[in-house]
Amino acid sequence: MSGPKVVKVITREELVATGESLLRKRDAALAEWERACTTLGVSPADQMVSKARRNALEQMLRADRFGEFGQAVAREINFLEADASGRRERASQARAQERARLHSGKELAKTLLRQAAPGTAEWGELERAAAGELGLKDLDAVLARAQQALFQPAAAQLGANQQALAARLAGGEKTEDLEVWRRRQVISPSRLEAIFGHILALELLGQAGRAAELHQQMLSVASIPEDAVREMRLDSLVISLKKAKEDAVGLEKLRRKAAFLGAELARYREGMEALQTLQAATRGTVSELQAAVTAGEQRLAELHAADVADARRRAVLDGLQQLGYR
Repeated sequence: MSGPKVVKVITREELVATGESLLRKRDAALAEWERACTTLGVSPADQMVSKARRNALEQMLRADRFGEFGQAVAREINFLEADASGRRERASQARAQERARLHSGKELAKTLLRQAAPGTAEWGELERAAAGELGLKDLDAVLARAQQALFQPAAAQLGANQQALAARLAGGEKTEDLEVWRRRQVISPSRLEAIFGHILALELLGQAGRAAELHQQMLSVASIPEDAVREMRLDSLVISLKKAKEDAVGLEKLRRKAAFLGAELARYREGMEALQTLQAATRGTVSELQAAVTAGEQRLAELHAADVADARRRAVLDGLQQLGYR
């Protein structure tokens, strides 16, 4: 014979309250998604689709489809977080490619400038390119013209006999391809893209100061002429960049958690003190924010428990009243 069993009764009011809490969490997730995507650009179409999904979730809740609703909200929140992360990653990679090409072209122009004769047409163009005054399209054009002027013999100005003599003196050597020469002079494009990708990801994660600091370190390392030393320093820089990115992602998750928690605490008059502490901590250190989140979660659990107890008490009293007890 088994012992007494404890049956936990969950009222509809509790289910509705839990659903509304999840809906607020979804709204907070949407606000974080919009904040994260502000610099990337969110189209009106994306916003309309997101609003439509939110309305569908609320209709599900109002129809008392609590189980289905809870699963749908969880999927929606996960989608918003993954979508923001994906957009940020794609944007950082696209911008990294352009910034890497600009940096590589600028450094290449500095090297070519040492090969050009002062006062020539290519000299003036290369000066502007080396100073970073040209956009990517103009920069590519200037580098192509400089390569042609500096690395290819002016065969058209030679007679047939002179061209034959030049060919014999060259001993069959081929004109060096610009891309081959470029790889020997500057950091490889793939490595530059990876480095700039980390730097831009830091910027998009709200760590502009740290990104600028590491960018300056990269420029300093890139100016080292010795390949072996430069590559070793770049390895060390990449480690620092990855660690900074990991820290930024961790802080982003903690801030998102704080935003969800704040949305819940704002419902309670008794939760205002914890909410104010949480809001102040978002401008402080990571440890301060973590402590505020932990304290806020504890306070919210207390307030939620009080709500649940009150809802159950009211349910019992309503039941007794319907049975004729006053």
